[in-house]
Amino acid sequence: MKKIHDTKQLTAYVEKHNLQDYMDSDILAMASLLFFEKEEHLIQTGTTSDYLYFLVDGTVMVYSCLLYTSDAADEEDSVGLGGRRILKKKKTV
Repeated sequence: MKKIHDTKQLTAYVEKHNLQDYMDSDILAMASLLFFEKEEHLIQTGTTSDYLYFLVDGTVMVYSCLLYTSDAADEEDSVGLGGRRILKKKKTV
């Protein structure tokens, strides 16, 4: 994951996708623009995220795979990203 420090590009994505419509607070005050490499995982089963992500460019792959061990099969769900830009908003509780 790489953070992109480009306020103009961030603002353009927020406007293009009407992302402010989904938020009560000013999204630009708390959003970051991130780039994920192809096949880089965003989140996996059993982990938590402190952020809310909006996909603004590219594609995302959501998949589930079975991992077989000698004892039993374990299911692991993951989200893989392929060279994509994501807006990240810190969740508030």
